[in-house]
Amino acid sequence: MSATSDFQVQSVGDLMRSPDIAQRMMGVVTKPDGALSQDDALKMVDLASNEDLKLGLGWHIVRNLSHGEPDRSPKHRDSEERKFFATGVWSRLPCKDLGIESLRQKLCQRLFESIKRDLPQLIDEMTSQLAATRRSIDQLGRVRKNAKDCLWYLSEIKSSMHQLASAASEGVYDDPNISAFFGKGDFTKLRNLITIRSDLFNREIRGTGKTYVVSPETSDNEEMDDYDSPEPVFQPPYYSSRHDEGPYNITIQAYCNALSTAMTQNRGKNLPDLPNFRDIQAVFRSQSIRWNGLARTHVEACFDDTLTFMSEAILHVAGPYTSSRLLEEYIRPSLEKRRAMLVDKLDELLWPFAECHPITARPEYTTMPRLLLDFNDRRQAEKNDSATVWSRHAQRYRFTIDHIHAAHVLDRAEAYYEVCTQRCTLVPSRQY
Repeated sequence: MSATSDFQVQSVGDLMRSPDIAQRMMGVVTKPDGALSQDDALKMVDLASNEDLKLGLGWHIVRNLSHGEPDRSPKHRDSEERKFFATGVWSRLPCKDLGIESLRQKLCQRLFESIKRDLPQLIDEMTSQLAATRRSIDQLGRVRKNAKDCLWYLSEIKSSMHQLASAASEGVYDDPNISAFFGKGDFTKLRNLITIRSDLFNREIRGTGKTYVVSPETSDNEEMDDYDSPEPVFQPPYYSSRHDEGPYNITIQAYCNALSTAMTQNRGKNLPDLPNFRDIQAVFRSQSIRWNGLARTHVEACFDDTLTFMSEAILHVAGPYTSSRLLEEYIRPSLEKRRAMLVDKLDELLWPFAECHPITARPEYTTMPRLLLDFNDRRQAEKNDSATVWSRHAQRYRFTIDHIHAAHVLDRAEAYYEVCTQRCTLVPSRQY
């Protein structure tokens, strides 16, 4: 700070009053020969005594040559400074706090102490970086001078990757030669991850795969209030404006009401008491409209798990430098192509459910309890462990004849749904 102006109005004073900053500061007073009065000079002397405003590194005062001095040599400058501090109020301060020469010694000592304090940490950091560099060099393998050496190096990587990929796909994680890799975390155990994903997909298709979860009324005389659900749609594209939500809850009364309306508008050649296969097809497609989204989510999750495994495996085998090139230039593009092929295959696998008419050669369909149940046999109804038989329910609660026929169609569509879920939950997982 300058001695030519009041300390209180200088902005540096605000910094000095902060304890954290003041502890690391040294105050340097310049232009002591420019003090306006004797009192101003005494204030600066008191301040430089480091008692009123204490600084961690103390205070120091220097006097430089004025602009009018003809001799600008360092020797003349130091001589004039010594003469100035030898007289007047400035001589009250210790010599170590006056002059450029003692300031040089102070700063050199502070620099030395700072280096001495930080040097051990710097050495540790350099040692750590040196070790990391040596490890990186070691991960590059032996020196490869020609194409033959490079080919041999890549062959070794291929062999190691094949060993890891085979063990991961077979679920063999305890081989002593590769157990260190599989000990990094569950993300390396690919077969286990895909199995978990497949089980989750299986539960989703069977549990929340239906667009509508049909529920019975609460009692013989009181109907359950209908849920806030869109009305079922039984014609392409088989979903309402809220198809991105769901599954929805709906009462059997409301579902049969919508289905019977659709059935009366699309009567076929069937006799009045027999269900039209097109109605069964419409109910099934309406209920399975979410399958495509669930299956694609399953495929994407399996792809992400596979890509993570391959990324970690190639890093483990080839190190960061070689692995990054191999991953971006070969592995990732290859996996992206396989994902595209799998998505196309998924459309092919779901085609029978989304486009083809209802057909199955599985004997489970014709032997399902909901299709064999005698509507007049209450004891047999009580023994039925399958889902609610809607035809029996509709008769019991005296639905209209159109609603009973709709409940009959719903029974057959849900039986077909149960058979199809067994097929749908197997095919996407097998592709892995």
